[in-house]
Amino acid sequence: LFFLIASIIVFLETTAKAQATLTHDISIRPLASFTTDSEGDRIANDAFEDPTGLAFSNDGRKVFVTNKYVTGIHKCLKMMTLSTPYDLRTASLVVDQADPLETKALLTGINDIKCTDIKFSKDGLKLFLGNTTGKIHGFELAEPFELKGLTYSSNVTSDLGGDATFSFSNDGKKLIYLDGTREGQHIDEYSLSTAYDLTSITLVNTTDLRTTANLSSGQDHGMAVEFSQDGMTMFVLINDDTNNNNTSLDSVFQFSLTTSFSTSTATMIGSITLPGKLSLRTYGIAFSGMGDKLYIINDGADVVTQVSLSCNYGLVACVSDPRSSLGTQVQLAKNNISMNTSIIFKRFEWIKRNKNSNNLNNLTASITSDNPLLNYWVKKFPDKLLSVNEKVKDGHSITIGPKDINNNKLDNFTTAIKLDNPLLNSWMDKLPETITAYQVALKEKFSKNKKSDWLYWSFGDLTIGSYNGKSGGPGINLEKPKDIRTSGLTFGADKKNSKNNYTGYAIRYADGKSKFAASDPSTTMASLTLSYYLITPLKDSGYTNTVVGLSSLKYDLKTGGVVTGQRNGKQLFTSIDFRSDSEYGKFNLTPSLKIKHALTSLSDFTEFMTNTSSAATNVIYEKETFQTGDLATGFLFNSDPVKHSTGTVFHNGGLEFVYDYSPDITFEYSYAGSSNAQQYTVEKYSQKNIRANYGYENVYNNNFTLSLNYERFQHLDSDKFSHTDSFLIKVGHISEEDTQFAFDFDPLSNNSAKLSYTKNINNFNLKLNSNMDLFTQSSDYGANLEISSKF
Repeated sequence: LFFLIASIIVFLETTAKAQATLTHDISIRPLASFTTDSEGDRIANDAFEDPTGLAFSNDGRKVFVTNKYVTGIHKCLKMMTLSTPYDLRTASLVVDQADPLETKALLTGINDIKCTDIKFSKDGLKLFLGNTTGKIHGFELAEPFELKGLTYSSNVTSDLGGDATFSFSNDGKKLIYLDGTREGQHIDEYSLSTAYDLTSITLVNTTDLRTTANLSSGQDHGMAVEFSQDGMTMFVLINDDTNNNNTSLDSVFQFSLTTSFSTSTATMIGSITLPGKLSLRTYGIAFSGMGDKLYIINDGADVVTQVSLSCNYGLVACVSDPRSSLGTQVQLAKNNISMNTSIIFKRFEWIKRNKNSNNLNNLTASITSDNPLLNYWVKKFPDKLLSVNEKVKDGHSITIGPKDINNNKLDNFTTAIKLDNPLLNSWMDKLPETITAYQVALKEKFSKNKKSDWLYWSFGDLTIGSYNGKSGGPGINLEKPKDIRTSGLTFGADKKNSKNNYTGYAIRYADGKSKFAASDPSTTMASLTLSYYLITPLKDSGYTNTVVGLSSLKYDLKTGGVVTGQRNGKQLFTSIDFRSDSEYGKFNLTPSLKIKHALTSLSDFTEFMTNTSSAATNVIYEKETFQTGDLATGFLFNSDPVKHSTGTVFHNGGLEFVYDYSPDITFEYSYAGSSNAQQYTVEKYSQKNIRANYGYENVYNNNFTLSLNYERFQHLDSDKFSHTDSFLIKVGHISEEDTQFAFDFDPLSNNSAKLSYTKNINNFNLKLNSNMDLFTQSSDYGANLEISSKF
């Protein structure tokens, strides 16, 4: 490839108050590949020789260029491939070429075979070439955007004037023709009774550029007419031959239309002058599919220059994209509901895993002794104790369960230690009564500090979604591809009301941002959500998990870093999960059936594009209320706990099929200064979806917990393939009432025995110590009670 300029930034002079910013990407002139073209000839010349027009395939991976110079081995139509869509920096060598005006239309005159412009039908099965006699010829393609096998069936216009330069409406039923003849520059709009049928066209409007664009010089020559994707903005290139084709006078005029592709509604909003750094004698322009790149066809140097625009179609003024904006607003609103319900349903699963856990009430005690005989006795205890745990140093660990946790918040316990020594048995028999007496005496004193029934939790989340663009048919982009990134923080509290019945509240703040691919405009949404949730057992078996939430939404629309619009919204949503008590397999699989429904109301607002450039057109949006919902069914799992040296791990997750039954949503908007209301219907990305998630929770020995969860929401519709990835993290600490119970026997020191009981209750340390000299003629024992706290 031949590169002219590496990278410069050019500020264009405009008739509007604001300046458009163009960044030069590259100027190219692809070389010959010396392969065989679709007509059987050798490709021996580079791509451009007096280039005039440029067009892309729908996917942006093929670029076609027309040339006026067709003498000898130069052909009028050349094709290159692009490894990155719409990026000429990735252009190949010339891989195909053709002369269809000569080889298929069988034209022989030198002016008849000079190509002046190129367009395709939206499905890529029709090719249209203009020539210097003012005619447009249509060709049929065997495969979309493939030159091999094209045919001609006399689909041609009469002489429409000047060098043929033209555009079609998206439906192919309007032909907009630029007659660039000096002193008579004008645009003719024709209607076609049959899409792309050039044999029967009817003139419906003529726009005189001499008055509309103030063209008066005899050197002004109209060279190209192009439109934005939605047909609401028109661009006209005027070449000025003054000063021997010094392009410092070549200009592009930008028009705003109130009706798509209707030139009778066009109003000029300004023009830019192309500097000589970008082009020497401009013969054509084109835009990328999203309008974020401008291509300048430079006849003076036989190159095509690619320029990145500061905003979509923003030569003179940035152009709003209401369809992409509305689609993004709906998706952000739906994502807010999904994340709030997803987080709380993961809390439901945590409660399910831990509702039968009694580790916060059980008491672990250690009996340590150097006496082999006493250790032997301890080995005989299992049938007399509540439970005997693993062996500890010089003894055994025993667990003593709570006596009545619902009646006594201080966790009374009953010992079941039985020894063959009558004296030790007598002392141990009195121990529970002694401790119980102390607890009863202290119960009233500590009632103000007793542990709350509420459990508190928090979650941090990060969601990254990639959404392909939506099309209204081949080659018609309704919504641009976009990425949505959302981060949130949730705080919640819940309590157990009775067996298997829980209620709780959660509040979540989230900040979401959507960025269109290779484009400047963005939409952000801040949300604040309050949710109420509960677990309710069913009469026969199973239970339901229910969430009801209310959200406040605030949208900010930005272009070039400038806020152009703000919109408020409210949401009311609910979700119910029907669950079974039955579990299957080693992963404890349980079936799940969820239904989710939401009502969202968005306010009316104005998108002030004039905040970015004074010549821009503002967009007025009407308020809208819409419903969304889905039905999900599948299996969830919670594995049994796996113990390791540093703690305990739980694995969890699920796989669900999600059917989105949301109806299509029709929005209304209009352009400032126009009475024509526009409508756009936002369709769901996919009706059929799969949601899969996997997570684990690690409870460490120091009571710190780390929970990680990954969730993938995959759209299954092939034409709208996109997905959302969510990452949730929870770092916490289990606040236990730390309890220690130890018995130490030392036969080398008068067979003395020591017993200690330590319990932490709401940061108050309750410590009971007792000592006794065993096997002496007169028993010596004592006890003391200590209560302490740190302030």
